[in-house]
Amino acid sequence: MTRPPVVLFHPGDGGVAATFRPCVEAGDLRWLRQSEAMPEDLDGIAGLILPLAVDQIALLAMKPALEAFLDRGGRMILNCHMLRPFVDGPGLFVPMEKPRRSDFDLVRVREHPIFADAPTAALESNQGVVGFYGRGHNPMPPGAVPIQVFGEKAVPVDWEWQRPAGGIVFSHSGNDLWVVGNDPAVRMAMGPRLVAWCKGEI
Repeated sequence: MTRPPVVLFHPGDGGVAATFRPCVEAGDLRWLRQSEAMPEDLDGIAGLILPLAVDQIALLAMKPALEAFLDRGGRMILNCHMLRPFVDGPGLFVPMEKPRRSDFDLVRVREHPIFADAPTAALESNQGVVGFYGRGHNPMPPGAVPIQVFGEKAVPVDWEWQRPAGGIVFSHSGNDLWVVGNDPAVRMAMGPRLVAWCKGEI
């Protein structure tokens, strides 16, 4: 049986999120409980998605396998606050200091296929309340490029990095991208876009 090309480490016992169900049914995504994950689960896959509540202490134990996965050309989505250096390069999460409403204005500085035609207004707030999309950033390593930033201070909440040793890291330092924003259609489209990016299709 062919293994799905993308793995998502799920931190709990919940079922597959609705946005990812078509990907699982199509054989493109393995929804794997993180407590059951082994380094060999990264063998031969194209992409790995790490959600907000992922156990980063456990990831530290898998650091050699994670680095090797990237070195082979793998694609990783950091959908979390980087609190442990389980991958070399990204800095540890820096929270925003005493932010005002305008500091949460989401500005797209570079187009990216994960966001496609989704306007920033559909992402930056939930029912008019800001802060759900993110409240800080994972500092960019040299060579990374910002995609979306917060406010006049240009806090890089979303960025992409092509590692010199191989592989690509996409960092979103906030809540899971498939649960933020006001538009249900955007949230439902997010799972397939993340999986397609991991597969190198977009």
